[in-house]
Amino acid sequence: MGRESGTFIRTSGTTRLADESMLKELMLVGVNRSFDTLPYETAKPLSGNDIEDMCNRLTVYARDNAKSFDESNQIKQLNLSKMLSWKLVIEQDGKYYPSNAFMMFKDDNPFQFINIQCARFKGTNRILFIDKKEYGGPIYQQIDDAMRFIMNHLNMEVKIVPNKIAHEEKFEIPTEAIREILVNAVCHRNLTDNSRVQVAIYDDRVEITSPGILYNGLTLKGMLEGKTATRNACIANVLTYLNVIENWGTGVQRAILLCKEASVKEPEFIEMDSAIRVNFYRPSYNEPINEPINEPINEPIKTELSKNGQKIFEYMKANLNCSREDLSNLFGLSLSTVKRAIKELTDKGYISGKTSNKSGTWIIKK
Repeated sequence: MGRESGTFIRTSGTTRLADESMLKELMLVGVNRSFDTLPYETAKPLSGNDIEDMCNRLTVYARDNAKSFDESNQIKQLNLSKMLSWKLVIEQDGKYYPSNAFMMFKDDNPFQFINIQCARFKGTNRILFIDKKEYGGPIYQQIDDAMRFIMNHLNMEVKIVPNKIAHEEKFEIPTEAIREILVNAVCHRNLTDNSRVQVAIYDDRVEITSPGILYNGLTLKGMLEGKTATRNACIANVLTYLNVIENWGTGVQRAILLCKEASVKEPEFIEMDSAIRVNFYRPSYNEPINEPINEPINEPIKTELSKNGQKIFEYMKANLNCSREDLSNLFGLSLSTVKRAIKELTDKGYISGKTSNKSGTWIIKK
């Protein structure tokens, strides 16, 4: 049937045709490469100053991010040899070129989709925004920025400790647990998928979504048991050096343990057709007896659309390559209901379909 029509993926108990991003990744796996280690296509050779600047910036961040003064002093200055071994820098014909990962650690990160979208929604669904931000730049800075956004929208308990001047601050969900999952989402996402890592905060939960299915045969059960498969080896090596991850595959188990220790519901892990989602449930949430009518906050509701049409359109605008199956799983709707909503959006001029039938992005017209 050919590569495009005859490659199928088994995930979440179903078999489906591999989309364009999956095909790209499978081809890289076949030659034992990953997207982050490929040479950046349009790059010129790096100068000595370019290399020195990157080494210094990463070293400073690693030392600042160390857990203690002693650990900071033990971190060695990053050098060209180490960057070459990680494939952060690639040598060709006696010249040094940046890899894709090198560009992702620059202040002017050129990859449009390698960033983090954050939003706080009113209620428990993706209809009305209270706050939203999109963070680009070096991926380690994206993680720090996204964590600040999350902490700004979580409830915090302040506890006065007897006989102490200082007080204790405790968030409703352990922020270390959230950070572990956020770092995993960034480090192990499918970089060939033109979707962003998303953080969505609702009244009842914090939701982190990472583009791409589990990598190289890893199962959800295996992941929860501590097994790991490194999708982006160069990024993992750099984040390990920066003390952002430990590179032992313990992040998921650590997040679960931190929630247990805080007597908070364990995070929920969900396999979607083209993404992995983790939900942290907020103990502060009390389900209302009668759901109040949502009032507009910063965007008017398009009353000419049905309820399903509204929420699907809002999601499409932020996730241009989502599939009908993604929408069905996300909103708990049947495929026929999703197709009716898409027809409504098309008929009323909100969208004009996708750039291709089996893959591509939705074309937004309003």
